[in-house]
Amino acid sequence: MKQPTVVRTGKKADTPQIFALVKELAAFEKASNEVTLTEKQFLQDGFGAKPLFKTIVAELNWKIVGMGVYCLTYSTWKGKEMYLIDLMVAHEHQKKGIGTKLFEEILRISQREGTKRFRLDAYNWNTPAIEFYKKYGGKPYEDWRAIMYNQEQLEKAYKKLKSNI
Repeated sequence: MKQPTVVRTGKKADTPQIFALVKELAAFEKASNEVTLTEKQFLQDGFGAKPLFKTIVAELNWKIVGMGVYCLTYSTWKGKEMYLIDLMVAHEHQKKGIGTKLFEEILRISQREGTKRFRLDAYNWNTPAIEFYKKYGGKPYEDWRAIMYNQEQLEKAYKKLKSNI
């Protein structure tokens, strides 16, 4: 018998299935080679002594078919904010309302946490995602540019640090 989709907090034991979705997301974004994080490190970072992020999962017939990864951050202009790192539904389970359930749960968590702003990133080419978030009132910030350092660029930046010795 088919069970209804259940959205719940992610657990340590879910890590292999969540990490598989992370890799599937990277493949969708044509960036599989960018995933240098290991499952072990993901487990430590999310479920270790000082978790850096939290997860929710969508479970269908006892299998995780979707996930949301998020963290609380801070805006010096607004205060506490929610940052949705990733929202992913396995390809074969898309267009069934699972992403909506996950996103709405993230919004509820944000509301419970009393956040003043909610932030996420979407590739410019991912029109379906952008349109989905717009349905909930989300608005792309055209005036802002994301600045990111990859590992190689970060190492170069570190070398530019002036020593105070």
